[in-house]
Amino acid sequence: MKKKGRICGTIGLILSLALAGGTVVYGTMFAKNTVGKAEKPIGSATGNVFDGWINKSGFDETKTLMTESGGIFDGSKKDGKYKSYSLSFTQTSTMTVTGDGAQTVNTLTEGVIYTDADYTYLKLSFKNFEGRTTTISAGEYVLSKSDGAWFARTNVSSATENVDDTPLLDVAKWEQMTETSSDQAYILSASSMFGRMTEVFGSVNSDNPVYLGLTGEYHFEDTSVTAEGQAGECRFTVGLCPTIRYCTEISETEETKTYGTMSIDLHYSNLNNTKVDLPDSVKEAMKK
Repeated sequence: MKKKGRICGTIGLILSLALAGGTVVYGTMFAKNTVGKAEKPIGSATGNVFDGWINKSGFDETKTLMTESGGIFDGSKKDGKYKSYSLSFTQTSTMTVTGDGAQTVNTLTEGVIYTDADYTYLKLSFKNFEGRTTTISAGEYVLSKSDGAWFARTNVSSATENVDDTPLLDVAKWEQMTETSSDQAYILSASSMFGRMTEVFGSVNSDNPVYLGLTGEYHFEDTSVTAEGQAGECRFTVGLCPTIRYCTEISETEETKTYGTMSIDLHYSNLNNTKVDLPDSVKEAMKK
């Protein structure tokens, strides 16, 4: 029996999953908010607001998730607390260069990652707005962790594909990526996102503490930013579906001649309870 869904919804959804034997798998293709589930009905949590604050475990658990996410994504981390997760993310930036010919560049990257002990699936869309020019691209990738091989979908249409697409049929075509493949830039972009957030959480210390807001959201300043004119802040929640939000501002200086903002939003779910079920098209590509 196959169903699609994301745990973190209503009680009715949770009951339907239990009746289905506690297993949710992908259909013919991957889809946003669709995860493979096994064993437990929900997954691991990074704690709750009150205990997390009193015991100071809320930050520690979130930092662990953040520092291990990159290694789980690329398959290099096998012995951490977290083994699998589902993640939707957004990166945005607005940068303006002043002076003669001043111009503003806006970028928007949206993506999803499903990763377990065997595979990582990454799908993203990228939009770049520069003056009157708009560039749109999309990518879909699968990592086989047993041999470290990345596979890229070759029939992705930049004009129509986006992170929310749910194809009705498995018509995807894949091929193994090489070290010189232009698609490597997308893989590196996702990896660098985790690396940057690891630096952000590493900036917390006795001189830069974590605070808890009235809404139950934690927040702290990012002191890892060392460039002149930059300041960053991170906010996060704890629980079964933790969210991490980071934003940095760049003030115009005599040296940079640039100002703008950059933000990263991460939405986790099904921690230690995600199972990637590959479409047949990927399996065929892996046999070649």
